[in-house]
Amino acid sequence: MQYTNELNLPEAIASAVRFDDYDSGESDITVTQLIAPPQVVQLSRQHNEDIVEDVSDRLWMLMGKAMHAILERAQDSAIVEQRLFTTCMGWNVSGQFDRLHVESETLQDYKFSSVWEYIHGVKPERIAQLNLLALLAREHGHKISRLEVVYLFRDWSRAEANRNADYPRHQIMAVPVPLWKGTDTRIYMTERVVEHQQAAKGNVTPCTDEDRWAKPTKYAVMKTGRKSALRVLDSHVDAEAWRNALNGAQLKGTYIDERPGENTRCEYYCSAAQFCPQFKTLKEKDNVEI
Repeated sequence: MQYTNELNLPEAIASAVRFDDYDSGESDITVTQLIAPPQVVQLSRQHNEDIVEDVSDRLWMLMGKAMHAILERAQDSAIVEQRLFTTCMGWNVSGQFDRLHVESETLQDYKFSSVWEYIHGVKPERIAQLNLLALLAREHGHKISRLEVVYLFRDWSRAEANRNADYPRHQIMAVPVPLWKGTDTRIYMTERVVEHQQAAKGNVTPCTDEDRWAKPTKYAVMKTGRKSALRVLDSHVDAEAWRNALNGAQLKGTYIDERPGENTRCEYYCSAAQFCPQFKTLKEKDNVEI
């Protein structure tokens, strides 16, 4: 991977980002890769030398490493940063958990995150990741009875916490995660390994809407002088019909505002997107429709 520094960040920060001591050991795939879309993993591997990212886009990953270093220095009855291995369908699968509190049998994953993840609920991939790590831990003799994501909210606001009941109360919060049965987790691991093995052979499954974090285009009925929409609908036809159903006074000053959809992961979070034929096709389709 190649790095740029377009924002001219201090060289110490840029160097820290460029220095990557990550080591997955003798594994064919890691838990992080296993929960990722197979197409993304294969494109990232095939074009690793050509992928270009700016160091500014990896600052929160750097902060995550700093947090892990702090956890390693903490003196308590916990195991931190331990990489474990298992075999599945002929592949070596590895995963490294953040922190296992031995006394409470609690496996924790520390994440710098937006408050929106807390508000909308723990992402499915976080739940899958923790359960896969729990499976690895149990297979190596550790007892696991509880899973937690410990959020460190990078955009937390005290004022918003005081006025919004759905907002996280504190800047750091531990959120429990459902613990799957061991057999269910093994089945999930096997299914994911098979998908990635097929992708490695060239049988790549295109990313789903969920994989791409796709947001469909919406149509908002707006009124001049008002910031929020009167109604948001899925099609222009439905929006126009709803608008036309308004009476004279309500109809005056209204208009329809198209809110274009997007593939959020592809646009902003997938470093391999520039090499992805599916994303290219989606972009071409959007240009034609525009």
